[in-house]
Amino acid sequence: MAKPLRLQSDGLITKIEIENLGGGRRRVNVTRTEDVEAVLKHAADIRTSGLRHRRNDAEAIDQQPFAVIPPTVVFEWIKKFGFNVTLSPARNGLTKDEFKAKLRALLNSSDYCNLKTYNGRL
Repeated sequence: MAKPLRLQSDGLITKIEIENLGGGRRRVNVTRTEDVEAVLKHAADIRTSGLRHRRNDAEAIDQQPFAVIPPTVVFEWIKKFGFNVTLSPARNGLTKDEFKAKLRALLNSSDYCNLKTYNGRL
C-alpha cells in the first residue's frame, strides 16, 4: 500500500489510501476525522451563557444557533441515516415537518445532545 494522502481543512482531516488488491484491482479507502472538542466547547459556552434562556427577548434567541453540528457529524448522519442537514427538506425527500422532526429527534438523542446550544429538548 502506498503512503496515504492526508488533506486538512478547518480541522477536518481527510485520509485517502489506495490499496492494491492484485490483478489490476485497487481499493480506495477514504477516512474523515475531526477534533470536535472546540465545537463542543463552543456549544457549551453558548448553553451556559444564558442567551438561549431569555425567552422574552425573541431577537436574541433568533440570532443564536440551536445547535453546532461539525462536518464529521454531518457525514455520519448521511452515512447512518441518509439525512443531510445541509440540504433542504425536499432534497432529503422529506416535507418541512418531517425534516424538523428528524433533526429534532437526532439532537434530542443522547448521542448528539451535546451539539445543542441550550439545555432541554427541542
